[in-house]
Amino acid sequence: MKIVTRHILLFLITCVLTEHASAGQSGNGGDGFASEFVNTAKLSIEILKKIDTTSVKQFDLDKFTGAVVNTAVQSEESLFLKNQEVDAINYPKEKLIKMSRSRWRELRESTKTTARFNLVIHEYLGIMKIDDSQYKVSNVLIKLMSVSNFSTQEWWNPMNPTNYLNVNIVRDGWTCTKEGISFDTKLEDEEKTYQACDHFTTIVVRKTGSWGGDSSGLMGTFHKFQISVNRHGKEIGNLMYEPEWGKCLITTDSSCSQSGDLIIGELHNGGEVNLNFNYRQ
Repeated sequence: MKIVTRHILLFLITCVLTEHASAGQSGNGGDGFASEFVNTAKLSIEILKKIDTTSVKQFDLDKFTGAVVNTAVQSEESLFLKNQEVDAINYPKEKLIKMSRSRWRELRESTKTTARFNLVIHEYLGIMKIDDSQYKVSNVLIKLMSVSNFSTQEWWNPMNPTNYLNVNIVRDGWTCTKEGISFDTKLEDEEKTYQACDHFTTIVVRKTGSWGGDSSGLMGTFHKFQISVNRHGKEIGNLMYEPEWGKCLITTDSSCSQSGDLIIGELHNGGEVNLNFNYRQ
């Protein structure tokens, strides 16, 4: 097993998202610029969820989220509208946004964070057919969001990498163990179901991702895991766990144990579920 070091586990958005299109991007596979654009929109949604936007009468967060999910984004080296070079063009009928790679390269700088978010929100408002001329709506949202400066190339994906899970179930003298449940750290969402120990026991593991940042200013994807244990078709226990961010990014051991002495969740009517999360290279 290889030694896991910091430089191995630093997943920057520029290297990860060039190869993997984000969910909600129709036909954007391999377009890293489009992925950064959509990821900025996703982060906007997470920030807007936490603030009061009722003062912005034209804005509806649910509709904005729907626009992000259902709109394709494509990049071109440069874009022109009426013989003028522009940052992006939105096409509401086609549910399509075209963005300029040359302009986006400038917006990647941390000092351009506000302009980057403003452009992205402006284009999706266009998809929603909201009049955002002179950025009169997006500017208000940006002020409410109070986004701190960061570069798109300082994005950790994920911030809490975990790709290996062992489950141990103990109940009334009965013990069941399932080892080697594995995950792809590059995927935001995964669901896996395993038959364990006998024909009557199944373990369902759901991984979900969310976008955000921490108090130090780092930005990236956070993974959460929900584990359900079912026996004879009925759930006998469940546990939600979010691995500690960054803990596996600096380890010098062959694996990174997220749980120490294991995470213990109670089963219904007695018993416990023991979980051991790791990152293994």
